[in-house]
Amino acid sequence: MVGNATDLKDLLAKTRPDFTIQNLRDFTDWAEQRVLAGDPSSNLLILASLGLDKDLIREEVQTYFAAYLKDIGKPYPDSLEATVYYFRRCFKILAWSEDENVVWGTLIDTFDRWYEFDSPMLSRVVNYWNGVRSDFVDCFDEEYGYLHVMFPRHFDIPRQKQCDYIRETAKRFFWLLECEYTCSLILKNSS
Repeated sequence: MVGNATDLKDLLAKTRPDFTIQNLRDFTDWAEQRVLAGDPSSNLLILASLGLDKDLIREEVQTYFAAYLKDIGKPYPDSLEATVYYFRRCFKILAWSEDENVVWGTLIDTFDRWYEFDSPMLSRVVNYWNGVRSDFVDCFDEEYGYLHVMFPRHFDIPRQKQCDYIRETAKRFFWLLECEYTCSLILKNSS
């Protein structure tokens, strides 16, 4: 399912070791939807029932989520795989968010830092998006336009069309990372 609905890969994105899970309710809400859809896993049922607690305990949520992954035969992702899912989730937000502030906020929050990966393919994807952020945020002046750009094609994109460009481009990258074959190449070609 595409759009704002949370799916398993979105939750796997939150398993990155350096990722602070801000909303544990994403896990319990997702589990509740899966139970309502007829998933018979007892670990999923327990995970969904944790959503009834006022304060969620991170370790409990992670324990039952990991147990559910084991039930379905999905190994807990390593750091690189979780990172691929993380960027897929970011592209999903960029592509399908109706709110321009969310698009700009996600672009800035996600690509305003330096990442190092063992995967040259993932590095190229992220470097491109660092360039998009740099060109549209750092190098665009309201009075003078573009001061300089990393990618010359960005000169042709007026300020009013930048958000649309980000959305459409993010859709392409989302579908790229949605493809199991592409993900396997990213993981296979890591050092």
